[in-house]
Amino acid sequence: MKKISLTAIIAVMLLTGFTLQTKAQTASINIESLSTTKEAKTTVAVTETPVYNKTGQLLYTVKRYDESSLPKEISRLVRNTYYNFDIIGVEEVILPSDTNSIYLVHIGNDKKLETIRVHNGNSEVINEYKKG
Repeated sequence: MKKISLTAIIAVMLLTGFTLQTKAQTASINIESLSTTKEAKTTVAVTETPVYNKTGQLLYTVKRYDESSLPKEISRLVRNTYYNFDIIGVEEVILPSDTNSIYLVHIGNDKKLETIRVHNGNSEVINEYKKG
């Protein structure tokens, strides 16, 4: 019960933009790789933000990136379930006490935007917005 409550609180905090960070450090990591034809370079940006409590203890870390950095099993799960949507972005929440990350996958099509929470092989819609 404690993990579910913490997970729900973190999801709400991330979606509303509220964090309890004090002196949080944000690092952007650019990874460059050459394509097989060596003609085009691809740059993947990963932003990592650790969030601490008032005593300096790490609460969780949030990584933000696009679909290309999403683990294949998570991407397959989302794409197979929500095949009419494109993956727009990902927030990976890493809890120090849990071995599995929580993925907040932002998907969209011409009619809707949704946020899917993926954890331990289960997915659920936590936000849904209709366009225009």
